Amino acid sequence: MRVHLTIAAACVACLALSASAYAGPGSQVVVPRGQPLQIAFVNDLTGVVSSYGPSLANAVRLAVGFHPTIRGFRIQINTYDNGCGDPSKSVAAAQAIVANTQNAGVTATSARSDSTRRSRSTTLPAS
Repeated sequence: MRVHLTIAAACVACLALSASAYAGPGSQVVVPRGQPLQIAFVNDLTGVVSSYGPSLANAVRLAVGFHPTIRGFRIQINTYDNGCGDPSKSVAAAQAIVANTQNAGVTATSARSDSTRRSRSTTLPAS
């Protein structure tokens, strides 16, 4: 149980950092009141290490379950397949993440050096 809580705490920290990271001018996401704070989660659902995917997804769900909101905004996790070992799936995941302009941040589980990484600053109205 202690290991699960440690993993959950690490996931919450990653999610919170992803949601508050600043990437530079012109990359700001404004989350309207009543809408969820969307965070992209890149996971290897297919490919050579896909056996770890469900456990990592469960860790993220557990973390969000323990801390379902950030500054009053419900967290929504958008999952994308990195397809470990298939560069075309990594590219497709990156393109899909960038295409959703409401993704406020990205957290990834891949140990690969070409993992998708991107963040935008996020503006949340005062509670």
